[in-house]
Amino acid sequence: MQGPADADRLINNGGEPWPSGVDSNGRPRSELGDGLYAWETREQAERYLEAVSSRPGGPTDLSIIEHRIRGEDFDNLRHADMSTMDDDAATDLWNSGGRHDYDHIQRTTGRFGNEHYFRNTIYHLFVNTRS
Repeated sequence: MQGPADADRLINNGGEPWPSGVDSNGRPRSELGDGLYAWETREQAERYLEAVSSRPGGPTDLSIIEHRIRGEDFDNLRHADMSTMDDDAATDLWNSGGRHDYDHIQRTTGRFGNEHYFRNTIYHLFVNTRS
């Protein structure tokens, strides 16, 4: 789910420049490092879009971007699943500021389901489209 400028950045500019700084909640925009953060399913993305758009003063120009990667390319990534880690390991990874060896990290969110992080150096493996 992206606004027009970020959608263009993801579709037409290889993701560059990657977001930095903090979001409107004061949280870092790239907690696991520079790269793509995406919901696992379209339904999750739609629920998140509805939640964000329905906030008072929330954005009205957001759209869902689909990201696809070949199965073989996905299988060759270095993966981590934070839900299978003990608390200390998951906390260390979350607080690593992107200093880790993973290409893909899955984490479970309390409200919307699984979120996936993909390191910016593998972004070229994706086909990205507005949906």
